[in-house]
Amino acid sequence: ETYTRAVTWLTRRSREAEAADAPIEVRLFADGRVSAPVGWVPRGLESVVDEAFGRLDDAGRRPRIPAVVVRSGRRFRVELLMGQTRI
Repeated sequence: ETYTRAVTWLTRRSREAEAADAPIEVRLFADGRVSAPVGWVPRGLESVVDEAFGRLDDAGRRPRIPAVVVRSGRRFRVELLMGQTRI
């Protein structure tokens, strides 16, 4: 496995998306640009992401969560480093 550090670009769900239980898209932020969606936050973990958004917002920081891109064989996986959002 190989690892590459990245930063995610996530946005809070709107009230309409929350009511429809829409998934939270994950995008990567690199070289001053935002990527197309690379995945979604798994069901059941949305509250963890919302809590991180709240901490970042309360601290006046942007909602960017550190991540690593893991390459395992021919596949890639984005792992959010939620613990690193603690203020």
